[in-house]
Amino acid sequence: RFFEEICKQEGFSKVALGHTADDRAETFLLNLLRGSATSGLASIPHKRGIFIRPLLDSYREEILNYLEERQFSYRVDSSNYDVKIRRNKVRWELIPYLKENYNPNLKKVLNRTAEVLETDLAALNEIAEAVITKLGGHLQDSKIVLDLASFLDYELSLKRVIVRTCFSKLSPRSSPLSYRSVTRVLSLGGSRTGARAELPDGVLAEKGKDKLIFSLPRRDNSTHKLDLPGECELEGLGIDVRGEVINVRDLPEDLKATPPWTAFFDLGRFSPPYRLRTKRTGDRFKPLGMEAEKKLSDFFIDSAVPKIVRDEVLLLLSGEKIAWVVGFRPHHDFRVREDSEKIMKVEVSGASYCL
Repeated sequence: RFFEEICKQEGFSKVALGHTADDRAETFLLNLLRGSATSGLASIPHKRGIFIRPLLDSYREEILNYLEERQFSYRVDSSNYDVKIRRNKVRWELIPYLKENYNPNLKKVLNRTAEVLETDLAALNEIAEAVITKLGGHLQDSKIVLDLASFLDYELSLKRVIVRTCFSKLSPRSSPLSYRSVTRVLSLGGSRTGARAELPDGVLAEKGKDKLIFSLPRRDNSTHKLDLPGECELEGLGIDVRGEVINVRDLPEDLKATPPWTAFFDLGRFSPPYRLRTKRTGDRFKPLGMEAEKKLSDFFIDSAVPKIVRDEVLLLLSGEKIAWVVGFRPHHDFRVREDSEKIMKVEVSGASYCL
């Protein structure tokens, strides 16, 4: 991140790193010994984001010979010889042993294998990107939502790459997702709705009713005042709220068919101040069609709202009461009745959570 900040400040587009073919061979063995998928065995890539490695196909001995022939000075980190460090133990003990007893061309073989895996992985990543698009998944507001049934139909190897790709989109600076983390995500397919897997860097994966949701939760705890009727744009959130007073005769014939982002309220009971916020501890709500209040958390459970999006669900308040759990159900007390005279029609657009 330090280098990324410097590039941003100075207007640079690339950072050249000094990894060599020796580093790549060592990383291959280190990842193999601890257990790794294709992304780990592909070892060190030639480029990733702004980082490039122009020396990756050159061996350390070749580079040192080049420097000495031209009498260029260079520095050696003394810690490179400390065999208590695992990489150094591989460098000074394991690789020499394998070269002497198994294959004198070991480093070349390991680099060739890593290069093949790198190109194979690039092809798999392209396929995964196409599949993610096909499954309806695209990065929006720190969230990727996939059609679960279609995802589960793919071969295991491709599902693993899809999971890693979704994770890297949400956390591009992180190392590739581990085998164990990928397995936890895949196990969600056979779990109950609402089951989740916590991944590195705060990324969450959760099984929705018919979706697999990856997200990096970013909760907005502020309360936004709304001047209704009228149109209100919440700057920075990309959310628009529009309120319009209508006559009873302008109501749709079937209120049950009302789209989830639209609600109708009896203006005799639905009164200012109007505000919009997300959930808070202790929130209670009387869903349309019920005579008693219930905890908002219980309503979320009963409505199969994924845990991963509950902090993002918008609440429209009339006074101190939750008048509408936006996208789900209005409050019973604010419903349109037979004796209602004036109606407030409210529409919300720009909310990104999955219904």
